[in-house]
Amino acid sequence: MAISQPRARSFRAIRIGIITEEKLVSETDLLAAWKSGYEYAKEKAEKASRQKVSQSELDKDKARITDYYVELTKEAQKRSERKGLTNEKRLELLDKIHSIGLEQQKQLLEMEEKYSVRIETVLDHGRLVLAPLREYVDSITAKQKERKLTLHYNPMMKQFYAVSAG
Repeated sequence: MAISQPRARSFRAIRIGIITEEKLVSETDLLAAWKSGYEYAKEKAEKASRQKVSQSELDKDKARITDYYVELTKEAQKRSERKGLTNEKRLELLDKIHSIGLEQQKQLLEMEEKYSVRIETVLDHGRLVLAPLREYVDSITAKQKERKLTLHYNPMMKQFYAVSAG
């Protein structure tokens, strides 16, 4: 059984193939296969979301914001060092410097969020493909012990799956 085409909300299709090792089609657990396909697509999407869209643009914007707030801090610092300021006014300017630092952190976090990729995966539909599997049964003899080995070959995925080794 193969399931393909789960979609992320960005409408970019992610192709996956899931093969269960069930012997008979009537015994396959469709819900488990759907969940497995969803988890696979979600994992791929989360990996992609960890990568920034464009790191150079983010770095430029961060540098611009940092420079702006550094200048504001210098200006407020310069004002607080003037002669003839009351103690109350000086404390007010020091509070302003602290609030400028907090605002800078907030702006940098917003910028990070703006450039990060947010993906919400939703399994829109799946495709049930019934394809014949070829079964190969072989016996292996080693050190006077004989074992039977059963393999299934999926011609669509071009893969072998060990079913039993007894």
